[in-house]
Amino acid sequence: MEGAVVFIFLLMIVGISFIIHTYLRSKERRMMIERGMNAEDIIALYKKPKIRSDWFYRIGIVAVIFGVFLAIALTIESWTSQEEFIGPLIIIGLGIGFIAAHKISEMEDAKKKSAAEEEDQIKY
Repeated sequence: MEGAVVFIFLLMIVGISFIIHTYLRSKERRMMIERGMNAEDIIALYKKPKIRSDWFYRIGIVAVIFGVFLAIALTIESWTSQEEFIGPLIIIGLGIGFIAAHKISEMEDAKKKSAAEEEDQIKY
């Protein structure tokens, strides 16, 4: 019974949040129209930015490095029977993963930029 009450309460919160979001968004659009914006400008403001194609690649790099450091931490913990290695190694692994993902994406962006510049030079 208690679980049903919690579910109903959460459902009400989600519903009320959706209604408030819809109301405020329509009110915002009405204000934009009153200020003289046309439909194309409003649509351009609400367009979602395109997801970068290398986003999943970056997440994959971070996940793999995280997994490697987690495996190392659990192996050290099983050898030594001490748990204080797990936390720091996980944090270090995440940090190295984020840095590696950033550096690799920077290198790929530089390659794409140089390839685009070479195409521009060939055209002219």
